[in-house]
Amino acid sequence: MTSFDNLFLVLAASTAGILNLICFLLLFWFLDAASHFYYSPLLMAIAIVPQTIGGPCLLIFIDLIKKERVSSVKLSVLFLIEGLLLILTFWPGGMEVIPGYGVHIVGPLRILQVIFLIYYVMIFFSWSYLTWKRAPKELKQLVNFLLFGSILFSFVTAFIYGLGGFIKIFNPHSTF
Repeated sequence: MTSFDNLFLVLAASTAGILNLICFLLLFWFLDAASHFYYSPLLMAIAIVPQTIGGPCLLIFIDLIKKERVSSVKLSVLFLIEGLLLILTFWPGGMEVIPGYGVHIVGPLRILQVIFLIYYVMIFFSWSYLTWKRAPKELKQLVNFLLFGSILFSFVTAFIYGLGGFIKIFNPHSTF
């Protein structure tokens, strides 16, 4: 039988993850699309800001679920990566405008964005794994779907984005 605490944990974790993804994904992708449409590096730079807000929120939530305290080491690493990402985002030369394509992230900014994405998806995957691990048998089928989806979202997305710097199929205007 499912306990109320366990069910509440699964629902709270799922809700937090979904809200985080909606904020992170929708706002980022909307601004990303607008930056390509209007050929605006400023819109692309602004699109990166929601990523830096979503990362710490998810990390803090997951750490509080696991051990009721936040790891200062993980948070420090995340803030270091995000600080560098924000500096390089607004630093000249990190983006180029390509006619017929839009705004393309290049150089050190691209590398740091891949590093941030890998760190973020590791945080997201740990949330879904923790939810899967703690789910009662009655919810296993549903959380199996969550775990599978998070694997596709996290690792596959980060891998393909990273390959976009090298393989033209994933990014036709790649210039790492």
